[in-house]
Amino acid sequence: MGHDLSVFSYASVMAATINFADENKLGEGGFGPVYKGKLATGLEIAVKRLSKCSGQGTLEF
Repeated sequence: MGHDLSVFSYASVMAATINFADENKLGEGGFGPVYKGKLATGLEIAVKRLSKCSGQGTLEF
């Protein structure tokens, strides 16, 4: 089964999450915080913002 991945501009992610607003924060893990957002198309998304100080994710990303 294939996966379709979409690429979004940083500006569209910022707009969708309202500049990574605290009220849109869903939680936080080893990679960094996760935010909910809504794209201009109405599609609801979850965005993981990688933490600069996290050692995780270097190989994965």
